[in-house]
Amino acid sequence: MDEFTVGKILREIAEQGNLLGVYRLAKKLDNKAKNSSDMMTVLYWYKVAADGGKREARYRLAEIYEQGYFTNRD
Repeated sequence: MDEFTVGKILREIAEQGNLLGVYRLAKKLDNKAKNSSDMMTVLYWYKVAADGGKREARYRLAEIYEQGYFTNRD
């Protein structure tokens, strides 16, 4: 399966509220982020996963904000 199809399927799963799908979508987008606009999308999906209880998402959010990776350090 090509990357576009995988991304589309992950987004559909995430939009249905599946926390694992949300986290995997965030992780996939995180790996491809090239600017602050991309990172805003990544942060959104990680926050949804973190609010749903995914520890990995909380940890990654903390890393992103600590490092200031395409966002302000906080």
